Amino acid sequence: KYESRKWISIAPFINYGLRNKDVKGNLNVRYRYDPKKLSTVSLNVGKYFGFVNQFATLTDIFNRSNFFEQNHLYLYHNTELFNGFYLNTGVQNILRQDLGDFQFNPDFDSVFVNNRPSKFDTHSAFEAIISISYTPKQLYIQEPKEKIILGSKFPTFSLTYKQATPRVLGSSTKFKSVDLGIRQKFNVGIFGTSEYSVSLGGFIDTSKLRIMDYRYQRGGDPFLLLPPMYGFQMIDSTFSAFSGVVEGHYVHQFNGFITSKIPGIKQLGIKATAGAGILFVPERNYQYSELLTGVNRIFKIGKERLRLGVYYVVAQSNVQGFTSGFKFSFEPYNADNSTWSF
Repeated sequence: KYESRKWISIAPFINYGLRNKDVKGNLNVRYRYDPKKLSTVSLNVGKYFGFVNQFATLTDIFNRSNFFEQNHLYLYHNTELFNGFYLNTGVQNILRQDLGDFQFNPDFDSVFVNNRPSKFDTHSAFEAIISISYTPKQLYIQEPKEKIILGSKFPTFSLTYKQATPRVLGSSTKFKSVDLGIRQKFNVGIFGTSEYSVSLGGFIDTSKLRIMDYRYQRGGDPFLLLPPMYGFQMIDSTFSAFSGVVEGHYVHQFNGFITSKIPGIKQLGIKATAGAGILFVPERNYQYSELLTGVNRIFKIGKERLRLGVYYVVAQSNVQGFTSGFKFSFEPYNADNSTWSF
């Protein structure tokens, strides 16, 4: 970070596969060239494994059929056009190929059901993304060399459009998608902190859609809590959705408001949490809702912080009926943006 408040981040990653004698890795470069407009350009280039379904449950995500190889180049730019209004644009080109003659460790042949790599024709995908977000009456400090965002009492509204175009740099995919969202985090006085999000999104064109471009609604994991601002706990299995999905999430951290009233609990640093979620998938005539409540405590391991929690979830859907169960969370603190996942 320079005296001008401009900064550059360079993050290389490389590894070598002994069994297949192959080199993989990527290079990620980010440059903040205008601190007053928060303008940043990002580049990521490399060769590595890709996920057919990056939202698969823990019981499926490491299945060999969920992996392929890709050469990729991502280029993004984001800037603030006026106070609280941000424009993000990007292009990405990906060459995808199946694992073919990739050699696996035979000791893990029977770990998963049907544990064989997916087979598909090698193809390229060229995609363009444009996204805008607006936070009304955003508060900030204007320093001589940079702008510091303080937040807002109003939610952030977002709109994202993504398009894959055929015949550009050999691309053979074609689809279009649109997503709308609203999100806000706010204090509720002595009662704690609340956060909610509502989103609506889906494809408007699926002319040449590859399986790794599908939209997946993630199922819940046995006993492990998904971050409730991003997933649902009791959905029995992951499924794809195309025409449109409406989902909402809400989490409230009591920050000691309840537990500080219980003798002996305040000294242990235990805090209470509650939340809710709702999901509508019209094309599947699917409806799901859930409520959760629980407690958590922050532990420090060396210089790292980890929040452990236990929660009880009650859910209802028109497919599964009523379900319930305990969930446990192991959540590391994100030092890059100074936040927890919920």
